[in-house]
Amino acid sequence: MSGHEGRDGVATDRSRVPGQEDPHGVGGAKGAALRRRGIRYRHVCDAPLSVITNTVLTTVRRSNSVTEPDAVMVRIGEGISLRERGEWPAARDLFAQVWSEIGGESGDPFHRCALAHSMADVQDDVHDELLWDLRALAAADLLTDERAEQGGVAGPVAGFYPSLHLNLADCYRKLGELDRAREHLDHGRASVNILGNDSYAQMIKGGLERLADKLG
Repeated sequence: MSGHEGRDGVATDRSRVPGQEDPHGVGGAKGAALRRRGIRYRHVCDAPLSVITNTVLTTVRRSNSVTEPDAVMVRIGEGISLRERGEWPAARDLFAQVWSEIGGESGDPFHRCALAHSMADVQDDVHDELLWDLRALAAADLLTDERAEQGGVAGPVAGFYPSLHLNLADCYRKLGELDRAREHLDHGRASVNILGNDSYAQMIKGGLERLADKLG
């Protein structure tokens, strides 16, 4: 998974902390409009949905036409819809309930990755955002291409990593942990070519380069 959005989510990677600069260049009237809507910057730009969030929403769209839809992914999609309407507390509550129901850290890695990635998008505190981003990364590390394909991912799990590392690098930057931020930036850069050269790939590459400029 946009993303992150962000944080992947609706397009790339996450929002700024209130009072800080926009880390991904969404400013002016557009940025103000997004803030009013309660949508995180890291997930909003003129690009396709992130790999992870696109998978969730595709599953939701298909749920009415399959015999046994993935109920967990459908509920995560409901939480994403709440987030997009600016209803972050309701989204957090729903995500927390689903996290408990799937067994938390012992749950299916595919569900954990999608859920943690989405939960990070609705955090008001960057420490909490970081915690959920780390959980998403840990779940991705356990995820096989076969399981991802079963979940509807059109590509290898490796496609999740550029966005995941970009989100983590930006969290660490905002927390002032610059060595860790650079470490995840390096991982993101090393993995980004798996995305090819479409608009989503260009968005993630641009995010990585802007973050590199900020880190110096």
